[in-house]
Amino acid sequence: MAKKIVDIENNWEFGWTTFVGRDRGIIGEGQYDDAVNWLPAEVPGNVQMDLEKLGLLDDPFFADNADHYRWCEEVDFWYRTKIQPLRLAENQRAILNFQGLDCFATIWIDGKRIGRHANMFIPCRIDITDYLHPSKPVEMVIRLASTAEEPLVSQRDPNNHPPLQRTRTRKAQICYGWDIGPRIVTVGIWRPVTIEIISKASILHAGARTVEIAEDNNLARMEFVSTIDWHASPGEVKVSVQFGDTKLEKNFEVTGGINDIVIPFEIKNPALWWPKGYGEPNLHEFTM
Repeated sequence: MAKKIVDIENNWEFGWTTFVGRDRGIIGEGQYDDAVNWLPAEVPGNVQMDLEKLGLLDDPFFADNADHYRWCEEVDFWYRTKIQPLRLAENQRAILNFQGLDCFATIWIDGKRIGRHANMFIPCRIDITDYLHPSKPVEMVIRLASTAEEPLVSQRDPNNHPPLQRTRTRKAQICYGWDIGPRIVTVGIWRPVTIEIISKASILHAGARTVEIAEDNNLARMEFVSTIDWHASPGEVKVSVQFGDTKLEKNFEVTGGINDIVIPFEIKNPALWWPKGYGEPNLHEFTM
């Protein structure tokens, strides 16, 4: 499951337009007023940092300058960049990986919508193999919709107290103001963007977790857990893992997309991790 990583961190631009609805199309379709003044953007980053860097807004942490950023909640922000040509082998797939989109995102490549996302904390992974070109760049455009208008809010909501957007948005709550900071509702691509070139699959997570330890500490019930992102025909994979001296091997059926794998096991007389003053902080090597 070896993979190659291509960083998409240069030549980003951003701009903004009026919010006209949740399901609007890409800019340039002619049905919207899309006079975007494209400006250089830094990715990872956010629009507030770029606006200050470009001299369009002042330091938000001085005086009441944070109030001058409130309009950023009311508009749609757009990012764009070029994905350079990629030549893929017949059995390879290209997985676009946004590690952090803040927050209500719609993504297009060459005018074709390829995905949507609405969580600042969870990565967004999209198979873009069929949208790339081996000899010319393709354009990627991202709309980050208004944080004031995009959240689905009902006036009959039992949590009907302002700001409703705060309770319906998966983003850092401190953005909406706290006793330690002003209200600055960030918008942007706040973590790296990459393309993963894989053959069949990518291991998103692998590890071991403790389920239960016997009262006399002579037995630990454990689980090996892994998440595999599969991009080939449904089939069977053999998973081999080792936790300390314990070796496990098992076959699993996998299908396209996310597959969660769990293998229970036990360790007799486990060397436990103890905090300072209670014993040795034993560690165990894990491989998959």
